[in-house]
Amino acid sequence: MRVGSTVALQSLPSDGPTAPAGEAILVPILEADETSESRVLASALAAERGAEILFLRPVYSPGSMPVEFDGETRAEHHLVAKHVWRTTKDLAGATDVSGEVLVGRDPVRTVSEVVDGRDGATVVLQESPSGDFWNGVRQSVVERIATHVDADVVVANGRGTLDTVSSILVPVAGGPHSGFAVDAATALARRTGAWVDLVHVVDPDASDEERHRGEERLAAARERTDGFERVDPWLLEAEDVAGAIIEQADYYDVTVLGAPTKSRLRQFVFGSTTDAVRRDADAPVVIARRRTGDGWLGRWLKNDE
Repeated sequence: MRVGSTVALQSLPSDGPTAPAGEAILVPILEADETSESRVLASALAAERGAEILFLRPVYSPGSMPVEFDGETRAEHHLVAKHVWRTTKDLAGATDVSGEVLVGRDPVRTVSEVVDGRDGATVVLQESPSGDFWNGVRQSVVERIATHVDADVVVANGRGTLDTVSSILVPVAGGPHSGFAVDAATALARRTGAWVDLVHVVDPDASDEERHRGEERLAAARERTDGFERVDPWLLEAEDVAGAIIEQADYYDVTVLGAPTKSRLRQFVFGSTTDAVRRDADAPVVIARRRTGDGWLGRWLKNDE
């Protein structure tokens, strides 16, 4: 059960591109002071797609308490209004920005219900720097939302700012989410004027066929940037894929990767390159997961592609 209320402050009518019906960038506000990265990512994706932005502030109400809007909830409206105002100002009215305060028993279900009513939605999340996203058995609220919603998902690890970005590293692999990572990085680069380096890691002893396959993946990734000129494909030789990406990430303002293709249980047992980079890189890391239609249970149990 949830009760929703739209925040009073919304954007002025947009003179920018019209979003397709239902197209929206949804930004859950889970931590009041930890939304700077998700706000920038949402603005970049919205500008790229001509989509509207909707901030969601889920407010917990215990099962034994009635669901109602009281003085504390009015403070939540003020918080959402602040994000709406700042984002509208940043985008200069190029797209519609609004927000909602949603009172319910479970923030994951609350956000999921909004996503279910929005075909083609993209959810942008930001974890706490001390969070354990995609690491271990216990799930954070951010990971639970990312795992359960039936939508494209972009998650920032909360370790810095994306307000000023001049360089973006995008490791290119063959998983189903790698292309979406390129899309997200390109949108951010267009927004910030950054340069994008596409890198594919091969073993020093890789065969000619393996190198050719890597070059094909880089070429396909380059094509996805849709004419964006500040892009450099790069075939990197290294024995340890995760270690090489972590080392390179220190030279860039942000690294954007596709989500792990391993099931979450297999990740816990065997680990994943994405989680190692997210955990060990000092600079901001953004993880992109394309909607697969598997459902949350399928994503949990699914083996490698």
